[in-house]
Amino acid sequence: MNQPPSRISADVFNHRKAMLVALLASCVVVALACDAPPTLDEIKATQNAGAAARTVVPLRNMIDGGERTSEIFFLYGVALSATGERDAAMWPLRKAMEDPEWIVPAGLQMARDALRTGNFDLSIAASTRVLEHEADNTKALVLRARAQTETRRDIELALADTEAALEIDPDLHPARVSRVVALLALERVEEAAEALEEIETLAYEADPDQPDSARFCGARASFAKEKGEQELADERYTSCLERYPASEILVDDAIKFYESLGQGDRVREILTAALEAAPTVRDFRVGLAMRQAGIGMVEEAEATLREATESENRNHAANAWLDLSGFLLDRERIDEGVDAIASAIALITNPAPELRFRYADALIAAERYDEALAETENMRVAAHQNLARGRVLVAREQWSEALAALDAGLAEWPENAVARYYAAVAAENLGDFDRAVEDFRYSIRSSPVLTDARVRLAKLHHAEGQHEAAIAILRHDIANHPPTADMAELELLILSSVGGRSVVPQHLARVVNRADNVARAISALVEGLRVRNGPQEALDYLISTQADVLDPMYGRLLRDKVGLLANVDRLEEATTLGRSAVEVQPESSPAHAALGLALLLAEKNDESKAAFDRALELDPNNADALMGLARISDLGGDLVTAADLYLKADAAEPRDKVALEAAIDVLTRAERFDEAEKQLELLLEREPYLGPVSLRLVELRVARGATQDPRTRVLAQHAMRFGGAGPAAEKVLAAN
Repeated sequence: MNQPPSRISADVFNHRKAMLVALLASCVVVALACDAPPTLDEIKATQNAGAAARTVVPLRNMIDGGERTSEIFFLYGVALSATGERDAAMWPLRKAMEDPEWIVPAGLQMARDALRTGNFDLSIAASTRVLEHEADNTKALVLRARAQTETRRDIELALADTEAALEIDPDLHPARVSRVVALLALERVEEAAEALEEIETLAYEADPDQPDSARFCGARASFAKEKGEQELADERYTSCLERYPASEILVDDAIKFYESLGQGDRVREILTAALEAAPTVRDFRVGLAMRQAGIGMVEEAEATLREATESENRNHAANAWLDLSGFLLDRERIDEGVDAIASAIALITNPAPELRFRYADALIAAERYDEALAETENMRVAAHQNLARGRVLVAREQWSEALAALDAGLAEWPENAVARYYAAVAAENLGDFDRAVEDFRYSIRSSPVLTDARVRLAKLHHAEGQHEAAIAILRHDIANHPPTADMAELELLILSSVGGRSVVPQHLARVVNRADNVARAISALVEGLRVRNGPQEALDYLISTQADVLDPMYGRLLRDKVGLLANVDRLEEATTLGRSAVEVQPESSPAHAALGLALLLAEKNDESKAAFDRALELDPNNADALMGLARISDLGGDLVTAADLYLKADAAEPRDKVALEAAIDVLTRAERFDEAEKQLELLLEREPYLGPVSLRLVELRVARGATQDPRTRVLAQHAMRFGGAGPAAEKVLAAN
């Protein structure tokens, strides 16, 4: 299928793929075939018998058929929750809570589900809503206490909630445990010890088989952990896991403990035992597979997931196919991942609308657009149809049609963060930047992590000179959603380029101090200082970090330092540094490339070429070496070879726009204007807010007579907004 190239960046589609993997990891489906639709009483009896998962399809059919009572919405939410589809359960539970009669049961269900999925703020809000309606509801008090403790924001309120629940029911075991956890979080260790001692015999030893016993057992182990008594904590976790190998809460807490000690083998042992004891618990299987893959046991991880696809239980097999799909998608095996979803659908008599929607999303990720559109014909939910069509139209750059479809879907599903994101992208490409800003903001409010909206909107504000707004976006809700490496790099670049700061803010310390991010963070600060204050200050800062640029871990800083030394006319030092790097790392491609750069800047082109050639022998995709050879060809007047090498360098390292900018410059000088325009569009796709790039595109398009083209007008608007004002852009806007 030949589709036009999209102006949506590869990073965006990769992010969408990661989001899809996360969605599929929680997607649960239920097959239920009935000769005659069950009555509501029969559905309730089925749920009361512990088989709520079997009621998903009949309840959904009732809702689709117009039976939209609060009770049915509540039961549907319970059914979805029973299958593990807790995110999808939120909508019917919210509908049920619109009726005062159902606020308490629906609110409790929502609070429990939100707590299980880590949405602690929603859990707090739902339990608070219940308490406003029924102040002495002990279940709501305990749920809110647990969520407050998890957020670590208001432990005192959590403690107060547990004590309020115990005043109502002094023997309420969950409240007792939550009180111990809250006291530990407040570092009131002695009180926690007393509280634990009070409940230990009553709740654990006297009745070890009751449902809460695993939590009490784990609380004793957690208590030892909080006191720093690791050996005792190990003994207690081991004992508890022998008694309750399949307790999800206990297993989760034990995993956190052993991972904090770096005992990955022990974690895999725990998950293996848990899976043997409860082979249908998806979290155990997926958790084990993730950790197997994390240490390079990729084949074993895939086998762990595939094993469950052979289950005789169609539901379990379908869920296993979905888990496997997420695994495959995460490893760029896109078509296999899509086929795995299709295998899940094939096992289901009446696939849930959410699954159809996600299947279409996977097809879009695989760029199988015609199939995605065909799948929309199988969708019964109008919002799903419109949003999926909108996504396809975005990929095909049919911006007006895409925005219309997305708007139709958002009218029914306004909180969809991904759809909001793509609506913003479509609006940008139509020249409506104010609309784009609002949609990016809405996407961030709906979910700060499902898209890269925080990074994209921050770049937009930075490009238009609103630096404080850019920083505010990057810091939005970082208490609950910590910054990513990309966000940290961007914030450091903004801070150093605008304010000349070379200090890492405290909230970025954790991500910046990771071994694989240190060089990236320093490089961002160096670049920002260079832009603002010049190469000398950037070099002084780099030296002050005392980073050992001869260490392979700091390869990018070696290149930075060589370039900065040359920029301040310290060419001999730059060359010496390059030679030292090769001496220390004779088989290092980056070291040879750094030496080549130093020699090139010292105008020793023959020696430089030899160094770059050696770098490419060691790594054919070394972007710095390809760039160096391109510059040598450029200086020699061989523009054809230079352009080719610059584009190869860009393909090797697309994050760095320098090679692509150089290629565009060479193509322009060679009067290969069509190719230059194509590469300018690619550059603008990757870095959407480069006003001067838009201006150059406008100039090229005007030169070939495309003044009246709508795309030219959008580019002119873009140029004027983002620092690319010029006569050509002004002329286009005046003529339109």
